[in-house]
Amino acid sequence: MGSILGPTPSALRARLQGWSQGAFPLLAGSALVSFLLATLMGGIVRVTGSGLGCPDWPLCHGRIIPPPDIHAWLEYLHRLAVAVSTVFLVLMSIAGWGWARSRGQRVLALLPGGLLVVQVALGAFTVLTELHGLVALAHTGVAMALLGSLAVVTAQTTLGVRGLGDALRRDGDYRLALLALGVTAFLLILTGAYVTRSGAALACVPFPLCNRPPATLEVARLQEVDRLHWASAVLVGVLVAWVSVRAFRASARGVVALTLPLTLLAVVQIAFGIANKVWLLPTWSRVAHLIGAAGVFTWAFFLVGVAWQVAARPGPTLLQEARGLLLLTKPGVIVLLLVTTLGGMLAAGGGRVAWERVVVTLIAGALCAGGAGALNSYLDRSLDAQMARTRRRPLPAGVVGPEEALWFGISLGAVSLAMFVLWVNALSALLAGIAFLFYVVVYSFILKRRTPQNIVLGGAAGAFPPLIGWTAVTGRMEPSALFLFLIVFFWTPPHFWPLALVAREDYRSAQVPMLPVVAGERASAFQVLLYTLILLGVSILPAALRLLGPVYLASAVVLGLVFLGMALALYRRPTPQTALRLYRYSNLYLALLFLFLVVDRSLAGA
Repeated sequence: MGSILGPTPSALRARLQGWSQGAFPLLAGSALVSFLLATLMGGIVRVTGSGLGCPDWPLCHGRIIPPPDIHAWLEYLHRLAVAVSTVFLVLMSIAGWGWARSRGQRVLALLPGGLLVVQVALGAFTVLTELHGLVALAHTGVAMALLGSLAVVTAQTTLGVRGLGDALRRDGDYRLALLALGVTAFLLILTGAYVTRSGAALACVPFPLCNRPPATLEVARLQEVDRLHWASAVLVGVLVAWVSVRAFRASARGVVALTLPLTLLAVVQIAFGIANKVWLLPTWSRVAHLIGAAGVFTWAFFLVGVAWQVAARPGPTLLQEARGLLLLTKPGVIVLLLVTTLGGMLAAGGGRVAWERVVVTLIAGALCAGGAGALNSYLDRSLDAQMARTRRRPLPAGVVGPEEALWFGISLGAVSLAMFVLWVNALSALLAGIAFLFYVVVYSFILKRRTPQNIVLGGAAGAFPPLIGWTAVTGRMEPSALFLFLIVFFWTPPHFWPLALVAREDYRSAQVPMLPVVAGERASAFQVLLYTLILLGVSILPAALRLLGPVYLASAVVLGLVFLGMALALYRRPTPQTALRLYRYSNLYLALLFLFLVVDRSLAGA
């Protein structure tokens, strides 16, 4: 049958797999080289101001071949390089389906193709919107994500370096530094692109102090942008130094050979960055600086691909470890904390806050909360291993090593505080630092294992985000902000104790003195009811003192009465089902209360 009608489906699949195993590595490397050239051409287009050299798309001045104009040709060559890399990427995606032997490999093989679709669409939209800043920045970001994914894929398929994975797998610090370097290099390139597009390259004078008072608010904003770029460059330099030291301490010579180009490229990139400042942005220096940045970024992710082999022998893959690091930060908790931070900001600004300030504050807040969560996971790793609910977390499951978790948490906290100091204000930085230390040291290290009131006292750490958000906008503490602190403080016990009731036996086996373990179900349910009553009173008090208006008052009463009714139901029947319902509602309660608070303040300021 197969000889008459042609190859059978199984025979076709076998042929595709056979072709893919040989073709995929070659196509991945070709796609990486061609797209790197396309990216560098895009950077040259940006540096030379040739972004609208071809004002239409896909033609250039209505022609297939552009007119004899340097800007038109630069933009045209950029598009041509993208077209060539697109061909390789499409063929690579086809071959990748047959090459992949696991779900992780398939995701990695097809990811560049998916990013290409987004990147081409953004490139066209950038031209059609005449270089709108945010669209152009998103275009650059997706392009770099695509370049990084290609570097990882190429490393995965390069037989000459796959054997080094075992040597690197033994050095958790090296791998963590590589991952941090890749993320920071990504931030460096994005901030560099924004510096170029916003005209902030010479805003900070004199170099490197940047201590000349800005003449206008716009100049002050540009100085903040330039400082962010230079802070990213310094962090990249520190991480490259860390990676280089770890490489020279490794037992495999190949690790040193692969790391040395990264070190040299970083030196070139930083040197030409300084030259840009000293010689006032000569074109040749800007191009060299751009090449160095692209080289550092690409080589860092190539090393990431070497360090985490998807086809690996036993051990976590890159995707598994990256997911593990993300889970260490407790993303669900971060989201809720950011809601209260944003609520504090919008309430302080009457619903009107500059989006740049919101973005920086939320990123810094997320890093602060994530770092504290990672260190909490590090301190609780032995407890988590004893509890059925938590033994699959990254540390007890062995997906992330203890040293990696420790340095990951410390690094996130340090970057967060630096962001608060540089781009928000000192008061917000102080509050964020107190919250970080309170959660890690006071709650996680001291209180959690010693007293059933751990969540009451330790809950103060989670009450700081609305204060941080408020002071990020106003630069000062005010009575309304203190009430927001109290609301979250008194919300924490009736939010957490129902979950502790559900997991009471887990806490008992791990010998953690949570209130349900020490006092029992009925007494814990009574405490939940008591704190809910206090929360209801505290939430109404700002409106009673006329600090907030009728919209907030109505929402606080309705939401609080529902909370109280569910707490009363838990007291009457302290079952896991009623406890879980109350825990879930408590999350919704806090989000809605802060939402109506913002609405109330916005209406009052209208």
